[in-house]
Amino acid sequence: MVTQLVLGKPSETFWEAYQHLWENSSERSPFKAPHLLRYFSDITPNTVGAFVFVREGKLRGAFLLKERRGVCSFLSDLKTDVNTFVLDRYCTDEERYAFCWELLEAIRKQGWSFELNNQPAEANYLPLLEAAARQMGVPWLLVPHSTCPMLKATTPADVEMHLQQNHRYRYYANRLRTQEQAVFRAFDQEEALESWVKAYCQAHIQRWANTPTPSNLQSVRQQKFLLYCLRAWHQDGLAVRFSLHLPDERPIAFAIGLRQPPALVFHTTTFNPAFSRYSPGKALIYHIAIWMAQNGLSVLDFGDGAEAYKYDTANDERPLCRVFICQETHLAQRAKALSFQYLKAHPRVERAYRYKMKPLAAKVAVFLHVLIESMEAMLAGL
Repeated sequence: MVTQLVLGKPSETFWEAYQHLWENSSERSPFKAPHLLRYFSDITPNTVGAFVFVREGKLRGAFLLKERRGVCSFLSDLKTDVNTFVLDRYCTDEERYAFCWELLEAIRKQGWSFELNNQPAEANYLPLLEAAARQMGVPWLLVPHSTCPMLKATTPADVEMHLQQNHRYRYYANRLRTQEQAVFRAFDQEEALESWVKAYCQAHIQRWANTPTPSNLQSVRQQKFLLYCLRAWHQDGLAVRFSLHLPDERPIAFAIGLRQPPALVFHTTTFNPAFSRYSPGKALIYHIAIWMAQNGLSVLDFGDGAEAYKYDTANDERPLCRVFICQETHLAQRAKALSFQYLKAHPRVERAYRYKMKPLAAKVAVFLHVLIESMEAMLAGL
């Protein structure tokens, strides 16, 4: 194996080397976990590939990518909160710069542009990537994008204490326990996975019905996608499924957590709207904090998005940005980059786009998915 960009599904030899690299990386991001990316490489309709960065016969860095219409992005964009390159924790600055330079050179030879979403603003390779791009004379644009709110504590016990001191969250949890006999469950293995996902999807669809942003889980394909993502995370020992159950074992609140020590990533959540008066989502967060204290985790990372409920408990945040590195001739992609920059600089315009135009497009997309699946089922029955 030599340093190069390899197009097509990665080989078994690559995945063996990547497993060791991911385990030795500083982030150990669940969104870059081996089983998850193997699954993504199998299902994406786009061109896939891997940039492998080798030093002294050892894989020291990797970038799993997908390409569409001349634009290259992270393969993990299929389901992620945060994107990072996977680099060995012991890489020197010189090696990180070499990784950035050789990656840009490989992508430039393909005639592609970059769109790197959900980049942590503090990522130590970003200044090196920018320096390499500017030295090559390739247009570079970094735009603030979003944020990951976090509850950071000194010790795991402090996470529990922080929630214990929040009287509202303690009240929500106690009320559900005393009035509905709700019980907290945490699943870190694959047991009851399919039934749990089915209940999660049903609750998510009900939760977002008759809103500007209906659930994309109305699509059977999206339900299967969630199931297979969770299965992959369980195979890597990362997923923990949390839920609150009634005495008849019906779950009414759900959260998908991903281990990234010392953090737990609070990836997705929903609840049965019939129990909304109890604030079951917040009650679940209270129980998760206790679970974290018992399992040695001191950071609750609420993931991408600045939803108000996250800031009820968050005391810090991780800014995210989007990076565009465009070929001079890619006018459409350069126009997209400038449009994105304009939206972020004009919050009113962005809100109109996000809450009016985008929800309408989402409704149309969900309708088309359901319609296509219904037609496929009818044709299969003929």
